[in-house]
Amino acid sequence: LATRVQLDEKFDMLNTLRDIDAAQSMASASAAPAASSASQSKIALPHPLDAKYAQLECALVPLGPQDPEWPTLSTYLAATSGGSGGAHLRGVWRADRAGEAAGFARAHGLKANRRLLWHGTSVAVVAAIL
Repeated sequence: LATRVQLDEKFDMLNTLRDIDAAQSMASASAAPAASSASQSKIALPHPLDAKYAQLECALVPLGPQDPEWPTLSTYLAATSGGSGGAHLRGVWRADRAGEAAGFARAHGLKANRRLLWHGTSVAVVAAIL
């Protein structure tokens, strides 16, 4: 690798591959017991995508421009897009991970000065993040 940019690109690619591998390992580990128990009891299995979604233990709710979060996120995007003017929201989801609200409340209480952590990510790592 001849330049720092090339090194950074390879580092990002390896991190993405690691996240994909971790997500596939989690899915494989839980799929094997489910398949063997279903074949023994002749119970109908859920669709594989529904099963993987359930494994996330995270409720995802699609949001639209009428939802209260949309204007805030639009403002964040406009302020952080580097002035390109071409960035716009295409999809926003509210994520509610199992146990996260209670854990946050225990750690931080009802502080009024909370901030949204704003970052982008590649599609390949969304399942690992959730």
